[in-house]
Amino acid sequence: MAEPSKRLSAGAIGGAAALLLVLCAARPATAQAGPYVPWVGERGITESVDQIMARERALAHGQSLVREVHRRSARVPRTPLQNPDSPAVSQWPPISSQAAGQGSNALSAHGLQTSGTGLPLTVGTSFLAVQSNESVYVPPDTGGAVGPTQILCSENGRIKVFAKDGTPGPLNVTGDAFFQSVRNNSVAVDPQTKFDRLSGRFILTAINETVPNRVLIAVSSGPVITGTSSFTFYFFQQDQVAPAGNFNQFADYDKIGVDANALYVGANLFDSTLSFYTGSSCWVVNKSSILSGGPLLATAFRGITNATTGVGPVYPMGVDNDDPVSSEGYVAGVDGSSFGTLALRRISNPGGSPSISGNLFVTTPTTDPQILQPALGSSHPLDAIDYQILFYVQLHRDRSTGASSLWAAHVIEVDSSGVATPGGGRNGARWYQLGSLSTTPVLLQSGTLFDSAGTNPRGFITPSCAMSGQGHMLLGATYAGNNDHPGCALAGRLASDPPGTLGAPVLAVVSSNNYNAQSVTPQRWGDMSKIDVDPTDDQTLWAFVEYCNADNSWGVRVIQVLAPPPATPASASPPSLSPGDANQIVVVTGTSTGGSGFYDTEPGFNRLQVSIDGGGVSITNIVYNNPTQVTLTVTVAGSASPGPRTITVTDPDGQSVTSASGVFSVQGGPPFTPFCFGDGTLATPCPCGNSGSPGHGCAHSTNASGALLAASGTTSPDTVVLSASGERPSALTIFLQGNVNTSAGLVFGDGLRCADGLLVRLYVKNAVAGSTSAPQGADPSITARSAAHGDPILPGTSRYYQTYYRDPNPAFCPPGTFNATNAVRIDW
Repeated sequence: MAEPSKRLSAGAIGGAAALLLVLCAARPATAQAGPYVPWVGERGITESVDQIMARERALAHGQSLVREVHRRSARVPRTPLQNPDSPAVSQWPPISSQAAGQGSNALSAHGLQTSGTGLPLTVGTSFLAVQSNESVYVPPDTGGAVGPTQILCSENGRIKVFAKDGTPGPLNVTGDAFFQSVRNNSVAVDPQTKFDRLSGRFILTAINETVPNRVLIAVSSGPVITGTSSFTFYFFQQDQVAPAGNFNQFADYDKIGVDANALYVGANLFDSTLSFYTGSSCWVVNKSSILSGGPLLATAFRGITNATTGVGPVYPMGVDNDDPVSSEGYVAGVDGSSFGTLALRRISNPGGSPSISGNLFVTTPTTDPQILQPALGSSHPLDAIDYQILFYVQLHRDRSTGASSLWAAHVIEVDSSGVATPGGGRNGARWYQLGSLSTTPVLLQSGTLFDSAGTNPRGFITPSCAMSGQGHMLLGATYAGNNDHPGCALAGRLASDPPGTLGAPVLAVVSSNNYNAQSVTPQRWGDMSKIDVDPTDDQTLWAFVEYCNADNSWGVRVIQVLAPPPATPASASPPSLSPGDANQIVVVTGTSTGGSGFYDTEPGFNRLQVSIDGGGVSITNIVYNNPTQVTLTVTVAGSASPGPRTITVTDPDGQSVTSASGVFSVQGGPPFTPFCFGDGTLATPCPCGNSGSPGHGCAHSTNASGALLAASGTTSPDTVVLSASGERPSALTIFLQGNVNTSAGLVFGDGLRCADGLLVRLYVKNAVAGSTSAPQGADPSITARSAAHGDPILPGTSRYYQTYYRDPNPAFCPPGTFNATNAVRIDW
């Protein structure tokens, strides 16, 4: 069924409704097209990487003049007007709707909302991938794709593969040599690179420069590029794909997305003279056809943007989505008829006979065209390209909430408060999160990366953003200004940050070089950028950002940003199990700081791992509950040694955190180790030669064997009971604790004492028939009593225990009138 065009209205600001911009009817939409039977193209041409590299070596690549890749702007006769529903704010939801109920900390001294926690920008691998002297083109059209073990960079004029640590791999070739079999002897430009996690393939695209031109496609044979692996090459001529149209025109600025069903290619169309914008179109390529050798199957949707009014997504971008159960695809862009508006098209049945919706409009905070970007040392400013370009568009699922949302960013002119304003004097990076795409799209949140300086502000241009499966977002951009050479900036937000906020930017790569590669205004720069989510863990984020790596040279930097580590395991419920316990449920709760958290993925990714040290404890199932809680199924072997254990949690990205000892314990057997025997085995003998029986204390006046101390119970939870036996029948008994073991023994009355250091009198009891125990009845536990006496016992520490008791017989071993048991050590 046809879907009406829809536009998002700002609606009322305040209360819960202020968190969403609600769609309402607007202008008529282009009628829904389709369903169409896909057009049948040619079969693919397969070549090994070794063959491609041999062709590269055979081609004569003499020094060529630097060649500018033209970018034609989608100009329409009607000047866009500001959407009257767009709020003039730097972020959505606006500050006023969030400040209510948040207390005085909600606003800074300048009246601007604080930036929230921000994603901790821990940079891992960072390397220069491609630079000017490897290509004859300006600009590079910055991009790349991250696979399981490799990173494939495809810039204008150069395609290279690297290991994830930056080590060069087996592919390093010009774009023309790579696409030789399908480019029809015309240069290959405007590269795009994807790694399709669902099929385990790298997918590269480009266009050639004939009129009418081709869209070129290459698909790898697998997830790892080696000399013997291969690529299969396809093409379609843009005007031939059914329904045929846009005859003798040029498709420019191709931007692709890939999902479970299709490859989505969006482009702007120009007449044969390359002078006039004729509208925007998209092509849906059946993904299974290009994974199987062809023939390629494709469907064209022409005129999705009106060339006269600009209504619709100019620079339409195919939307990436790695959800294996997705059943519809999207193209997205900035609406060409009004500022403060995004436009989407929904593709139904993309893997079969596709059809397309009318325009789905989403109102955003106000926008305004970008300005030329000054840069330190540059005689001519840099080209910030076009505010109508969403540089990368990703639909991704937050695995903590289960919700999928679309993320995109573009460059606009803003003032010192981040609000889009003509004459604002700086370029800002505006980002968006959209939800409910399969029904009525809504703006969930939006923010702006900008410099608030009154003079010589930095500008942020060619921005891209993406969200990890944890819900954290990373934005990457080139930064430059009158005081800054072109460098790489990163900023991010945690899933828990207040909506619309962004952490302070980090200057990840600072340049000290002047960029004067062109003697014209503006100098070409960027055209594209990319943030990729690592397909192995859905946590690690990778930025592909352009910077000035040497005088008059562009460079594309690959920057890895690590996720926050796991939460620290702080407690387990139950805190202990006994040997032989099988398939027991244990809930582990952690503490989070700086965004740390547990995380799990699903089959096809690395998974959350949990282990318990010491041997004999196995975990047969792990259920991720939330960032601070996991549920384990635990089995304790019958031979497992009792005592405190540590719990180690390893997130899918390999980062691990280990708990303190004793968060979990194995019960079974006495929780103590006896020592300090008065049986003649210590270096210090009993004071009157009154040795007791093996393992006991020194002999006393009524028992030649001496008294014995033992313990029972568990240390976690603390149910330990100390039991003394073999004392005088009704002796007054004191239970003593020390934090030091004087292993040689000290003469102590008629006995020996090894418990030393900080001594605590825990309990005082009277023996009955020579025996007593503690704690009893309402007595506090040993750990509670110890803490109350100034010696808190931490998990993983040890304490030493003895009792001493009255033996008032003056004739026995004078002058002492008391004696002691052996000692026990308890490891808490």
